[in-house]
Amino acid sequence: MGYTKVDVKVKANATGTISVGGESKVLSASKTAEIMDRNTGFGDLYVQPLWLNWRKKYYEIGVSYGLWCPTGFYDKDNIANIGMGFLTQQLQATAYYYPFGTHGTALMFRPTYEWNSKKIDKDVQPGQVCTLEYGIVQAINPRLEFGLTGYNVWQVTRDHGSAALNKEVLDRVSGFGATITCWAIQHKLAITGKFNQEYRAKDRFEGTAWALNGLLVW
Repeated sequence: MGYTKVDVKVKANATGTISVGGESKVLSASKTAEIMDRNTGFGDLYVQPLWLNWRKKYYEIGVSYGLWCPTGFYDKDNIANIGMGFLTQQLQATAYYYPFGTHGTALMFRPTYEWNSKKIDKDVQPGQVCTLEYGIVQAINPRLEFGLTGYNVWQVTRDHGSAALNKEVLDRVSGFGATITCWAIQHKLAITGKFNQEYRAKDRFEGTAWALNGLLVW
């Protein structure tokens, strides 16, 4: 399940019209407008057909390939969508370093590369994206883990399509946060809660994100 709330505030320096999603407002100079939208529903489904993992005493390395399927709620006239509205292929590597030789404390490093299909409702194909996540994870007990994380996201190729906006601008955002993971069934079923605070966004929204994810391994 997902919950998204977007609250946009704009101050005009000249008379004009602002359009966000399917809503437009006419503003005069020095006036401020606020546009808000929120939605709750199921998010996009992630399917991971390939996951390879190597584990030693002081390190663990994994490589995976997966797809984010556009199953979540999405409407082009909304600015607070739960789903993204396009298919994303994802190639990811994960490395853990265990400084004490046990798996209780780990330093984490995770690069991800994503390439996207066209949106389901208009002629826009979002550019390819590179993400770098890093942090430290501490196991409280065999079923409970807590982590402090940071990340940087860069768009590395331009958007394409007749409906694409700001084609020459590459998006970016950074963030920091915390995670907590509970293994309901050890090594089989996990529930992860995440909190992230974003900063240094360019050509995209910046805000606070909460997420609750489930992982089933078989």
